Amino acid sequence: MGVQEKIATQIGSDAVVLYMKGQPQAAREGIKVFSSWPTIPQLYIQGEFIGGNGIVRELYEQGELQKLLQSAKAG
Repeated sequence: MGVQEKIATQIGSDAVVLYMKGQPQAAREGIKVFSSWPTIPQLYIQGEFIGGNGIVRELYEQGELQKLLQSAKAG
């Protein structure tokens, strides 16, 4: 199984997935290709790409991140 398939499997099978520094180099580069997003961290909730650091921080400050995480927990 290639890196892209592993990423798709992880994102599809776990409610919350965070790719961040500290991942093996292949995963760090692979997630950038997978999402067409040039930076990490990258947050996925229920298979949906939420965003990187700035977007996640903004969602947190608005109280929206907590709602997304609660819906993932309930689902």
